[in-house]
Amino acid sequence: MPTEHILSLLISERDKLNRAIEALGEPVKRRGRPAKTASTSTFDYNAPNVPDWVKPASAKAAAKKKRTLSAAGRKAIVAGAKKRWALIKAGKTAKAATVAPAKRKPMSAAQKKALSVKMKAAWAKRKKQV
Repeated sequence: MPTEHILSLLISERDKLNRAIEALGEPVKRRGRPAKTASTSTFDYNAPNVPDWVKPASAKAAAKKKRTLSAAGRKAIVAGAKKRWALIKAGKTAKAATVAPAKRKPMSAAQKKALSVKMKAAWAKRKKQV
């Protein structure tokens, strides 16, 4: 009897191990977006007749030319940064140093009258169209 009991325990242990091996051998079923891996496809996305919407994002990024900054652009950025830091070190804010836009001159009575006539004509025209 003890040998039969040991044998049944070993068989149950073997079954557990077989189930574990099968579970590990199966591909993992993932939910959601697939992982980023190199594709095994041999399709040439950079061929001249392949439209952009077919190309994967990595092929599009590789095809895009990196933008560069001109020397004049770099100098302008450096000058602006130096100006900002000089203001900060002086204890002023950058907004205080900017020039406020000039206020508009008030309209004369004749200009107001001309604008009024022009707007009334525009409103009448719009009212006719409706």
